[in-house]
Amino acid sequence: MKKKEGYCECAKMYIVKTFDDLKELFLSKNADYGDSVFNTGPLCPDVSPEKAVAIRMEDKIKRLSNLMKEGSQPENETITDTLKDLAVYSIILASMYNTYDLSERVSDENRD
Repeated sequence: MKKKEGYCECAKMYIVKTFDDLKELFLSKNADYGDSVFNTGPLCPDVSPEKAVAIRMEDKIKRLSNLMKEGSQPENETITDTLKDLAVYSIILASMYNTYDLSERVSDENRD
């Protein structure tokens, strides 16, 4: 891919807009799925929410690999859609680790 003049500014604008899009993507899907990403269901009660998100990410990475094969024509989900889903799952997983750590610290402080 050859960089064109103005590429950097266009890329910055795209990145900022995409962050806004990711927020909306998370909020709309979370509303549809009812916080299911933070809880595991009855089919997999022994799987932690963190592991469940990692599994979803692995599925998206496999999808990305298939989409990037030469001649691949997606019917339902584009490479960009898949990458955005991966970005959201990454943020969700990071939030789980950071929130759990924060909630443990808050609990420890409240015990003192």
